[in-house]
Amino acid sequence: TLQVLKETPMRVADEISGITRPRALDIQEALMAAVGDETLTLGILEYLGQDGTQSLVSRIKQTWGGRSIQIIQETPYRLTEIWGIGFPTADRIALHHKLPKDSSERIAAGMSHVLEEAATKDGHTCLPVTEFVADTADLLDLSSDPIANLIDTDSVNSIMIADGFAHSRELYEAEINSAAALKILSKSRPVAHPIVEVPPADFDLADDQVEAFNVLLHHPVAILTGAPGTGKTHTVRALLATFTGSKVALCAPTGKAAKRLSELSKSAACTIH
Repeated sequence: TLQVLKETPMRVADEISGITRPRALDIQEALMAAVGDETLTLGILEYLGQDGTQSLVSRIKQTWGGRSIQIIQETPYRLTEIWGIGFPTADRIALHHKLPKDSSERIAAGMSHVLEEAATKDGHTCLPVTEFVADTADLLDLSSDPIANLIDTDSVNSIMIADGFAHSRELYEAEINSAAALKILSKSRPVAHPIVEVPPADFDLADDQVEAFNVLLHHPVAILTGAPGTGKTHTVRALLATFTGSKVALCAPTGKAAKRLSELSKSAACTIH
């Protein structure tokens, strides 16, 4: 039945009551699409091996469509672009398919992973080159030579070396742009504010909070930073109390953060878009 539907749909329309020719052609088209999708799914599953799941295959197909098999065969480390696939999984798949351990593609992917881990787990936007090379060598189970050689060729677009440090190019450019923007803001005219020498007494700020309060109050731009629980929001609340009657905007990167900021500061906060 399926063979007849796929190969001679007009026969189905002629011989089966209730199926028109347009309907038979629709059925044929749907079946051929299903066959193509099944072939694509099986091809991806075969390549992924033990790491393949239906949900993972669906995400790959949604991302790359009919080019999925070609992409993961030619550039297997692009699998890290798919949610749920980290470098270890992509590396295992690539090595299973006989990609050389010291291939430039593998080393470049390993470099990117080392810097990503440093950023997401430790908060470092760069690493000393010696540490970076050593960490990449440990990750890839290689000597340092091929990694250092690849750095020297400057052929890995996502990595850059500056002043003895290895940077993710994306984070490096973000830092440079942020610094430039802050420099521009620092030269702007300070906002008009009440003549205040000390924060409101009822906030009982610690010495470092008083120092932060004065910096925030008397500069056109300032950065207040610190670990959770060190009193950043309490300092901001003291600042807000100083500006009673003024227009003040509180912003946060996400809706959840904005809600938390609003709860702690007892003032309205919005998200940054």
